[in-house]
Amino acid sequence: MPPAHERQRQYWRYCSVCEMLAPPRSWHCNICDTCILKRDHHCAFTGSCIGDHNHCYFVLFVLYLAIGATYAATYNSIYLWWLHSGIYVNWLTAIKIVFPMLMLCLDVSWQNFYLLIYMLNVITSAYSIVLIAYHAPFIICGAKDCGRDEKRYDLGLRRNLEM
Repeated sequence: MPPAHERQRQYWRYCSVCEMLAPPRSWHCNICDTCILKRDHHCAFTGSCIGDHNHCYFVLFVLYLAIGATYAATYNSIYLWWLHSGIYVNWLTAIKIVFPMLMLCLDVSWQNFYLLIYMLNVITSAYSIVLIAYHAPFIICGAKDCGRDEKRYDLGLRRNLEM
């Protein structure tokens, strides 16, 4: 609900799609058809917007995904490149990594399946680490983006992390 005092309401804006006053730092989602407070993005995996109420869970999910995928990629690296180096350390493996569809065309085997799982682990690990690096400055400065207008929402490092 909009605040009763005009002074507090000056930061609220009119959303032309919802046709009502929207709080500061809210954005309209065309898929959810509503304004979401501190909207980050609409997540296709969960089918909902990542915003004020579930941003913490999204960040923890990405953090745990990065830890788990990096752990799995490390152990898969040991398995492929050290324990079974006689099978995987060759030019054909390098070609399969660069052109993954060749694995399906050339040979359907368990070695190719392990190599495919390894590649998926490395890609997932890299992607989740990039997501953490992207979101970390926003979390630290307590805003959706670290622009000039968003500096007034900076509550300090500890309270920003709690939020």
